[in-house]
Amino acid sequence: LDRNYKQVIYLCLFAVIAIPLLNPIGLPVPIDDTTMDVYNRLDSLQPGDVVVMGSNIGAAIYAEVYPQYVAILEHLFRMEGVKVILVGHGTEA
Repeated sequence: LDRNYKQVIYLCLFAVIAIPLLNPIGLPVPIDDTTMDVYNRLDSLQPGDVVVMGSNIGAAIYAEVYPQYVAILEHLFRMEGVKVILVGHGTEA
């Protein structure tokens, strides 16, 4: 009886997780004007342009800032001919 009870719980958990994955409700994700401005500014860079980015990400703000930092860096690295300079001048950098 104990083993069957565990199987029922796992089956219910699987259903609760699988249903939203298979049938998403499609919540709208608004894009802020500042985000669009940064994206458009990055896309307007020409080959040979230089971008200087500070890498002063401390432990206190790491979880909040790091994903944005990586997204911008990946976008810049995919652009043809844009040079990226990373500068770190903090104690935690």
